[in-house]
Amino acid sequence: MRNKPVAISGNMARILQQSRYAQHFKITPAGQHRGRYSFEQANEALRLAQGKEELGLAELQGACSRLGIEPFEQRVHDAGFLRSAELSTMQVNITYACNLACSHCYLQCGPANTETMSRETMEAVLSAFKAGGYRTMDITGGSPEMNPHAEWFIGEAAKIADEVIVRSNLAILQMPAYAHFKEVFARNKVKLVSSLPYFTELGCDNQRGGGVFRRVIDSLHELNELGYGRTPELQIDLVYNVDGPFLPPDQRELEELYKYELQQAEGVDFNGMYAFNNYCLGRFATQMKAQHKFDYYLKLLADNYNGAVVASMMCRTMVNVDYDGGLYDCEVNHVLGLPIT
Repeated sequence: MRNKPVAISGNMARILQQSRYAQHFKITPAGQHRGRYSFEQANEALRLAQGKEELGLAELQGACSRLGIEPFEQRVHDAGFLRSAELSTMQVNITYACNLACSHCYLQCGPANTETMSRETMEAVLSAFKAGGYRTMDITGGSPEMNPHAEWFIGEAAKIADEVIVRSNLAILQMPAYAHFKEVFARNKVKLVSSLPYFTELGCDNQRGGGVFRRVIDSLHELNELGYGRTPELQIDLVYNVDGPFLPPDQRELEELYKYELQQAEGVDFNGMYAFNNYCLGRFATQMKAQHKFDYYLKLLADNYNGAVVASMMCRTMVNVDYDGGLYDCEVNHVLGLPIT
């Protein structure tokens, strides 16, 4: 047992703390939890957090079967929606490296990640983009800025795409090595999309890490000065990601609230907002497992299935390209290891 972490119940922790053996144990504070304690499930979550196990497709399929969740392809009323009508967007993940390690990240990106798209693969991506008649280049990560070829790739993409999107956490733009990307984005008329899980410091930093909110706001001020959020050709949208087993608020109402609060409190502007559910993968799945809320959240998503939005799902018009050039229908399939065949 020496130096071996074990997940135990709150009652057991209190007993140990009050016993003569207390000095031999390091007991961390209790986390959130739903329902009865399960030693098996708690230690499964611990192994996931330690990277000793991964939650993949088989586990998701098993959970859906156990919960009686009907497979997606059986719920879609028109089988034609299961195939792409036209591919117009190429989403390219150019690195898993990130200056943050957010709790909601199902890709599990972070400072320790080294997976990075090579210049050679980027050149192949640009060639495929032109040959395939794509219109939108959607550049994501990790933090895309951390790829050493990112500035070149953005510039080349801007020459051939009707629209270039970069998904930036904005906090990275306060780091001296990446601060120049603000001008790179503006010069190439890049549309920016950035996650901001709350409009206050406490709510944001709980999900993304200490000091992130203030760095994001500082970047928003600087981007506003360049014209982002204030001129038609420089667009910046924010994203709200749930960080727990619940559904997001109404997107339009949330956008109005964010715009009011951020303008009143911080004097910053942005264009639009997306409110997203999350996927039971990566760090988010580990968090749900640890809180015994994994099954509850899966069932919540299934119970709120909305067939009206299937026709406009991103995967019907997009192909996802991994850092190594692998092709997927969407980012989730890429995480699950389900390439296009």
